[in-house]
Amino acid sequence: MSTATLFLDKPAIRLKQRSIGGRGSSTSASGRTPAPESSLCPAPASGIDSLAMPLLAFSTDGARFPAWSMTEAEWDALKVTYRDLGLTASCCSTPVVPVVSSRGWRFFRHAPGTNCEHRESPEHIVAKTLAARAAEGLGLTVTTEARGPDGRWRADVLVRHPTRGWGGAIEIQMSRCALDEIQRRQAAYAADGVRGAWLIGFSLPDYEPHRDLPLFQLVPLRDGVLAPWIDPGDGRQTPISDFVTLLLSRRVHLHEPAAHTLSLSAVASPSNCWKCFQNQMLLVSFVNAPFGMFAPKGWLLAKDLAKVPEIYAAYRRAVPMLLRTVPDLSVLRPPRHAEAKPELQGYCPACDAPQSLHRLSQALLDPARQRCWSLSDGREWSLQERVRPRWEWQSEPEPK
Repeated sequence: MSTATLFLDKPAIRLKQRSIGGRGSSTSASGRTPAPESSLCPAPASGIDSLAMPLLAFSTDGARFPAWSMTEAEWDALKVTYRDLGLTASCCSTPVVPVVSSRGWRFFRHAPGTNCEHRESPEHIVAKTLAARAAEGLGLTVTTEARGPDGRWRADVLVRHPTRGWGGAIEIQMSRCALDEIQRRQAAYAADGVRGAWLIGFSLPDYEPHRDLPLFQLVPLRDGVLAPWIDPGDGRQTPISDFVTLLLSRRVHLHEPAAHTLSLSAVASPSNCWKCFQNQMLLVSFVNAPFGMFAPKGWLLAKDLAKVPEIYAAYRRAVPMLLRTVPDLSVLRPPRHAEAKPELQGYCPACDAPQSLHRLSQALLDPARQRCWSLSDGREWSLQERVRPRWEWQSEPEPK
């Protein structure tokens, strides 16, 4: 099982090391009205209004004002001088005003009369604030509401290494969105050399963890309190700030099944020939077959092999290699009698007696007893080695 694939396939960040277990925060089950490029992701059906509330503003001379990292004194001073500075939003370059929510979260509100399409819920703003703060705590350059070249994409939190140049995007998606739309937007990031990770507030049953689409479950409430966390699926609750720190410091791993367990393979079970009583490995099925009518979920019964010509051809090419590797493996051939059903039969490697592949016993179908051999190279493996890919991380700090 491979564990070498990480979110950022680059050298780890060592500028600053933020300890895990820091400040949590708050967010709620809601969503956001997506940016224009997210037209297939509908606005959230929540009772909380979505607002245009960017976290980053610029002055007329290009100075940056990140709401997530400014001190209270700096923020108070900005509220006095923002008119003279000519603050404009990072999302649309229109005038903004620095404000503080009733819960103490800082952001920039668009000036009256401004029409900005980049609208987000307060809960989304909180999650984005915590993600940006965690990334900046690692010494990365952080930009929120960042636009790609020619407006091809817009990232909630765009991070760049100040000296090595690599970039990553953290996208927070609370409103339901189709998987193919997420894949399209991920491809837009990749086309510009940006690695994307998605924190989503809904389930995607069709998603299978993959190195090219890091996607994680974001839960907005903790014990009824607004405090967003990432759910690894094992009962733990990782605060979003901690998770982003782990993600960007190469401590989130994709555990993948070994390559040989994904190849088209013959599956056999120990048995005895009814005629000569010799031990044999009775070939009963094939695994990792292309999905189809006769191979639901990639499993093809040996008796149905002839109904899938391309797999039958692959098996016939592999027979000499398989018999060198497993001399006691039964061989699949058509029945000897022309009037018999078109399904294949197994034939004993010792006496060539036909072996029925109908109504197989539970013992022959027991995965714990079965062995597999790849049709490509004859490698032997067990079904216990087949694991679903999954993202994993440890929440403890690295040892000093």
